[in-house]
Amino acid sequence: MKSVRCWRQAVWMVMILCTLSGCGAAFGTGGAQSVGASEADEADLASLRYPKDAPFGQDMDVLILPESQHITIVNRSVQPLENMQLWLNQQYVGRLDSLGVGARKRMSLSDFVNRHGESFPTAGFLTPDRALLLVHTELFDPRTGHRHRAVVMLAGD
Repeated sequence: MKSVRCWRQAVWMVMILCTLSGCGAAFGTGGAQSVGASEADEADLASLRYPKDAPFGQDMDVLILPESQHITIVNRSVQPLENMQLWLNQQYVGRLDSLGVGARKRMSLSDFVNRHGESFPTAGFLTPDRALLLVHTELFDPRTGHRHRAVVMLAGD
């Protein structure tokens, strides 16, 4: 019984130290994020609104492969993607600066923010239920003003 109490105290001490030192994001308890958009980028992204009135262009052969903390974007189309906004679930936006034909890019979900400046919710060690399921993605091209659907490929699909 004493060893269980010591173990619990040790776990709480590690969590407190991690939170104070900024690595608490791994436990889902806050702390500084080591990966993700800078504050200026987050403010810029948070000012963007979902382009619900923009017409749809042709669907692009782009796959989105979600993981727990990241997504992998695979460009299977015949054209490179440049200076696009990637919208997740019509609420969270991130920038896709460049992705060549046949290329793939891994992005952290913390790089995607909503209009309140909040990052895409992901699960942590102590907050496994915090994750939001990714079900819909669109690429928006500000140059043409068109939205393009992308395919989300969930595990097991």
